[in-house]
Amino acid sequence: MDEIIYQVVKWLGIQHHTVRGTTYNFMAFVYLALAIGSVVVAKELAAKRKALRERTTQALTAAPLTATSFTEEGGQSVTSTGTLRQDADGYTVSVTRNSVESHSEPLRSLDEVDTWLRTHTPFILSDFRQRN
Repeated sequence: MDEIIYQVVKWLGIQHHTVRGTTYNFMAFVYLALAIGSVVVAKELAAKRKALRERTTQALTAAPLTATSFTEEGGQSVTSTGTLRQDADGYTVSVTRNSVESHSEPLRSLDEVDTWLRTHTPFILSDFRQRN
């Protein structure tokens, strides 16, 4: 058993000289572990996004969703309130910021809603909840 461990450790320590510098065999295992970890994390994030879209779609069938943001700009407080609605044309978002209201054009998917929110408002899709 000690001989096997010795051979593995010896193989892991072998140097390879390349144009970019010296690399070792153990670095291949590190890169492989990072790649596997990245794939696992990416799949978990994709599953969470899918679950969020499903929960949001289900919640929108019952009632519009709202979000509120309190921020400070130039020493003054700014209140933003957003409402997400679903209708026959798709999804619409209305945002009221210090009594000034703006609306989105009809958006076809929740991914488009999230993109619009990120570019035009302080909100993201997960900020919206049902009002109790």
